[in-house]
Amino acid sequence: MKLIMISSPDIRDVTNINGVEFVNGSVPVTKSIAITDNTPVIYRLYPRRFLILAIFCLCSLTNGFQWIEYVIIQNIIVRYYNESLPIEPHKANDMVTWTSLIYMVTYIPLVFPAMWLLDRKGLKITCSIGAFLNALGAIVKCASVNPSRWWVTFVGQFICAAAQSFTLGIPPYLAASWFGPDSVSTVTAIAVFGNQVGVALGSLIPSSFISDVNDLNLIGQQLRILYYSVATVCTIVFIAMVIFFRRVPPTPPSRAQAYALQTVQQNYGQALKRLLINKWFLLLLLSYGLNTGAFYSVSTLLNPIYLSYFKKQTESASRYAGIIGMLLIVGGIVGSVAGGFILDKTKAYNFFMTGYLPVGFEYGVEITYPENEAVSGGLLNVAAQVCGLSMTKLQEYLIFKREKVFISNIVLCIALAIGSVLTGLIRSPLRRQQAQKEPNALVDNQKEISL
Repeated sequence: MKLIMISSPDIRDVTNINGVEFVNGSVPVTKSIAITDNTPVIYRLYPRRFLILAIFCLCSLTNGFQWIEYVIIQNIIVRYYNESLPIEPHKANDMVTWTSLIYMVTYIPLVFPAMWLLDRKGLKITCSIGAFLNALGAIVKCASVNPSRWWVTFVGQFICAAAQSFTLGIPPYLAASWFGPDSVSTVTAIAVFGNQVGVALGSLIPSSFISDVNDLNLIGQQLRILYYSVATVCTIVFIAMVIFFRRVPPTPPSRAQAYALQTVQQNYGQALKRLLINKWFLLLLLSYGLNTGAFYSVSTLLNPIYLSYFKKQTESASRYAGIIGMLLIVGGIVGSVAGGFILDKTKAYNFFMTGYLPVGFEYGVEITYPENEAVSGGLLNVAAQVCGLSMTKLQEYLIFKREKVFISNIVLCIALAIGSVLTGLIRSPLRRQQAQKEPNALVDNQKEISL
């Protein structure tokens, strides 16, 4: 005889599945049921999961777009907001660089209350707050189309940066909560893919649409169109999330997810403590931080790096930098999605850690199972933000103050090499895969029912 504890919060209708009642409401309902070893437990997948994934990807896309939209045309932004930026060129450039760095700085303190909120209130409320802040920041920036309103732009960017704390670590949690064991890595990759597409578009569209000219009126008109377009899309995504998102499906999608719900005491502080004393996770934390931080640094400073080599091509320099940034991301997107698909088939996490963003999330979940997926993902992102902020400031010093662009690139190469070596040292078992292989469960991934 086995005693199974199942918690399911915030379901729209009262449902009884496998003897467990799921009730609409903000407080989880927990019941104890006794089943014999021969009792089949049916796990089902719901069509709504694809809509939820699509909406989340759009939300993450628009947030990633706004992260990079200023620094990719840094020289144009400095020229347009000249009235309200510092007179010294290096200080003006530094202020524009902070439109990217503010994402990293705000994430570090805000991710902890965001993870707590996700643990207590679930997916819908947490993501909806992120989508709301993302839309609000975009709307605020619509009022900043004037050379004297730099600080209005920066306030809007700060709000968008705060939104990131509620969405960046969601992919592994969303995948594990709604999708079956044969697709969680692919879904995590797709969810991360949304943010990467946003960064790619944020590199390409502003650099292609905003003219690198001295006519401030023309630049202002183009910025206005860009700001209003982004704000409209962000608002639509927020409304869609409020209407269509759900906290959890009525039944777990896999044995591993059901087991995690049954065994983990929902104590946020204890979960953090357990993760921070896990030696394999700490190794992953450092390797993920170094590799992803290097990507953040290159993305932030791509415009001045390019200009330092092609100073005579200033008229089209920003456009070329945007194309390079887009190609950089597109290459990573292909690797990320392919890596996620292959992981679902092979589980070769160490070998495929080159696609760090999605695969690092999934590896963290495997190492720390059955802890909450968002907690491990959030900590990985904290490491990435800390390393990204440190590397960006170091690169900024080498590029603007020392004019040592080549040396700054060597520093990034060293960081990537160290991260790769640390990855090879991880020898943790894949705990979630072990739980999924436990007997006494009937997994029926083919039966889909509507919410």
